[in-house]
Amino acid sequence: MKFISKVIIIAVVLILTAQFAQAEDWPMRGHDLEHSGETSDIIQNPVNLGLIWKFETGNDVYSSPAISENFVYVGSDDSYIYCLNKNTGELIWKFETKSNVDSSPAISENFVYVGSWDNYVYCLNKNTGELIWKFETGNMVDSSPAISENFVYVGSDDNYIYCLNKRTGKLIWKFKTGSIVDSLPIISENYVYVGSRDNYIYCLNKQTGKLIWKFETGDDVHSSPAISENFVYVGSYDNYIYCLNKWTGKLIWKFETGEHVSSSPAISENFVYVGSGDNYIYCLNKQTGELIWKFETGSWVYSSPTISGNFVYVGSGDNYIYCLNKQTGELIWKFKTGSCVSSSPAISGNFVYVGSYDNYIYAFAEINKVVGSTCSGNSECKSGNCFKGTCREIGYCDSDSDCSFGKYCENDKCADLKETGMWCSEDSECKSKKCFKEVCREQENSNSFLFLIIGGVALIIIVIFLRVKGKSKEKEVKEPKQEPMWIKPEPEPKREPEPKREPEPQMPVEHKPPQKFSRSFPAELEENYDDAKFIGEGGFAYVFKAKSKKDNRFVAIKIPKEMNEKIGKTFLKEIRIWGDLYHKNIAKFYDANIYPRAYFEIEYVGGGSLEGIKKPVDIERAAKLIYNLLQGLTEAHSKNIYHLDLKPSNILLTLNEEPKITDWGLSKIAKDSKYTAVTGYTLMYAAPELISPKDFGKADCRTDIFQIGIIFYELVTG
Repeated sequence: MKFISKVIIIAVVLILTAQFAQAEDWPMRGHDLEHSGETSDIIQNPVNLGLIWKFETGNDVYSSPAISENFVYVGSDDSYIYCLNKNTGELIWKFETKSNVDSSPAISENFVYVGSWDNYVYCLNKNTGELIWKFETGNMVDSSPAISENFVYVGSDDNYIYCLNKRTGKLIWKFKTGSIVDSLPIISENYVYVGSRDNYIYCLNKQTGKLIWKFETGDDVHSSPAISENFVYVGSYDNYIYCLNKWTGKLIWKFETGEHVSSSPAISENFVYVGSGDNYIYCLNKQTGELIWKFETGSWVYSSPTISGNFVYVGSGDNYIYCLNKQTGELIWKFKTGSCVSSSPAISGNFVYVGSYDNYIYAFAEINKVVGSTCSGNSECKSGNCFKGTCREIGYCDSDSDCSFGKYCENDKCADLKETGMWCSEDSECKSKKCFKEVCREQENSNSFLFLIIGGVALIIIVIFLRVKGKSKEKEVKEPKQEPMWIKPEPEPKREPEPKREPEPQMPVEHKPPQKFSRSFPAELEENYDDAKFIGEGGFAYVFKAKSKKDNRFVAIKIPKEMNEKIGKTFLKEIRIWGDLYHKNIAKFYDANIYPRAYFEIEYVGGGSLEGIKKPVDIERAAKLIYNLLQGLTEAHSKNIYHLDLKPSNILLTLNEEPKITDWGLSKIAKDSKYTAVTGYTLMYAAPELISPKDFGKADCRTDIFQIGIIFYELVTG
């Protein structure tokens, strides 16, 4: 009996241990509190990775997936947090916030923690998606939560780092930095490490929030730190990767890449792995910062690497997910999604999970069925092509739609479209889509519709111009009616001359010339700003980049080129209108004053303007830019504010190519009847009602839509 009792007790212990092991926490992105980026799950042969499933959300997936038991948790810019079956991609539940979810979920016990651009941090039941609590910060929450013991640590765009009770959401402490905190907090022993857009990396006591030390880099710190042994590794927008002593913040070494580093480092054995905006993934010696190897992708690398076994997994702005040999940087495998990959790969069991800007969440696993094996779907075949129940090489097809661009289906195989002059049997075989008398011919009128549109727009502009010009001439040339020559006009009666009056004395009018200013930064403002640098000029103002002493962040300062009554009114109107707009796709308005000099302070956006990007761009990229611009306009139009001067130079881009509308000087408020006519618009982007309000009525929200349409056309045609 004693033996049987012991067996039963051991069995119970084993069962409970197994259950506990399955209910594994995912306390933050990267699965480990020190964010080494290395996972214990290993994919033995990633060269055999194939797509198992993909799940479509309603917008970009910037968030990195988190895995717990049999489920994947991830956010999307469609405002939802999703829970999916990790083996099939089946939707289990989704929870709607009020804005984008770029934050990556953290899992602890039975709960999911995640931030949203609606300013809240959410705690949800991980099995049902039921809301447990939510905590409101003062601005958007881009930062991903980290869980340690009974506490949640997270940053916010309101400049604070928060510590909350994970059961109740009650505030324990908060620490104010000098700018936005979208870096992910890292927990090591009794300390929290986190970066801020004020250029600093902070070390805080995790129980009290007391500052232990801070280290200043040369620009924003969007990257999340990684801890290994006694050192902190982190990237900065100043192009450097830093290694610091984790106890003192003392600089050990720094390595310069060719562009900003917003990717978060991953550590494995004696090496640091990190991406950069210069398109490269770097492997460095973690003790010395010496370059071991670098691998070039086709675009920026904001994704944070994940290490599994001997391999590095990372995404890129060139749409690919890469797997590299971690010792040599040799390419092992890559997969092309439909858009940029900023999400960081998550590995669980034999699966790789990652999000993409094409709205999808992808799951990959090793696929071993070779050509000739029976199959029921593409995901079972190593070739990725299950054709009529058998694994075949890519290229087999049932119809033209099964083939890639530039090919058609012929005898169950994809063949290249035929050039002009080659034999054909139907239109679908020809590149020109025209098979005439069994020969591929050129389309005679392939561009006629495009020319018709261009011609039509040109004709409308010419007609408007001639009509406006004609009316103005009518007024100038209008002659008085003349009586017929044969009718003799009667003489007018003579009038007595009026006595001369002495003119009344008048005060002399003093005409003051407009006060003009130079392009140098005003000395009167130097007590408020450091490091002022001229970066451009608009229609009526010079623009400077400077560091605000009050907020310790880089801002843009607009200062009028000259000051007179008209410019003064424009200046005040822009302050009144812009100050009422709050949206991620509208440059933020911070402050304004007329003393000691007229100026206003706005968000500094460091990626140039839409005017500066190379055109044409692909339709997906253009559509994404336009979609985001329309989101910003929706906010303005909801307040009856119309921009009326939308053009590429008035649309700034962040380093992540997030567009932000700026320069609201010509805008108007619908209820203000005095702004019925608009002057100073840009003819190239002007709607008919701006050119001729008498003929087409006054400008309104439709004017902005017209201008967005022209910008869209310019993006896709160049």
